[in-house]
Amino acid sequence: MTINLLFIICQILVSTHAALVIEVQPSRIQPGLTNNLVVNCSITDNKVPQMLKIHSLVLSRVISSDNDTLEELIVLNYNENNSSLKTSKVPEGSVGFNDASHISLSWPNPSYRDANRYKCEARGLSHNFNRISAAAYLSVETDVPDIKGLVDELFHLRKESYQTVNALKEVQERCRPQNDASDKSVNKLIAQKQLSMKSLFYSSNQYKGRRYYLSRRQASVEINIAQATCALYGGYLAEIDHNDEFNYIVNFIKPISASDSSFSCVYSGIMDPELDGVWTYMNSKNTSSYLPWGTGEPNRNSYFNCLCLEKSYNWRYNDLPCYYSDSLRYLCEVPEE
Repeated sequence: MTINLLFIICQILVSTHAALVIEVQPSRIQPGLTNNLVVNCSITDNKVPQMLKIHSLVLSRVISSDNDTLEELIVLNYNENNSSLKTSKVPEGSVGFNDASHISLSWPNPSYRDANRYKCEARGLSHNFNRISAAAYLSVETDVPDIKGLVDELFHLRKESYQTVNALKEVQERCRPQNDASDKSVNKLIAQKQLSMKSLFYSSNQYKGRRYYLSRRQASVEINIAQATCALYGGYLAEIDHNDEFNYIVNFIKPISASDSSFSCVYSGIMDPELDGVWTYMNSKNTSSYLPWGTGEPNRNSYFNCLCLEKSYNWRYNDLPCYYSDSLRYLCEVPEE
């Protein structure tokens, strides 16, 4: 009777291992020389003996010297309609694959840590509706690279590098006409941009990594169009942060105004959209703490959401509408590298 029982247990174990298949390719690796390691875990015919229903298929590996602690690398969960890769904790650089009864991990340039013991496990319910599992194991071993192998690999890498360099040179030569044409087009656009800036703006000298551009023509449009024009040239309506910057801008505007009397007000990039006394820069969205108002300003009329540098106030601030048909200009601030 005892012999028969042992025979039955052995038959179950054999059939379980036949149902669960774990494969590694290659079975021995040389860290630094082996290009790729693949571990497959699968269920034959999607059935495991003594298991009424399969809930999941799990590929794990040992992470402790006592072989008791495992980390789950990839888990294939089943439901009534299909299977899905619900969770995964795969090694860096690896790629996981799954289908109805198969999961696989592949990662390039395996290390000594990847030479390990791997476990392919099916989890499910027995015919008595108890939770059970079945597993198969396989190990990946390491071989110490010999001198010849290292020399061959270095020679191979050197040859590949040489071929890559030559291939890049060929690509550069083939692309040179297109690159030259592109460079010419870019340079032409830059020249046109600079020419249009000169026709549209007066330019200041450089000040702390930026320049200021005062529009040459009357701006009878709303402030957002002025902001968009500044952005077209890489800047924004001027954001004046402190007294030194204010004095620099005033000294820039004064001589232009002396020779061009067609304007008396210059938009800067600051607004009070809620009319609550909080003035905010349009570009940075920061609240301004520097507000050099002219005498009696601001008026705080119901539609005075913007401000300008006003000539009659010695170019100090005056609040006004964000669209204005009188003679005014706008001031762009353009950072430079």
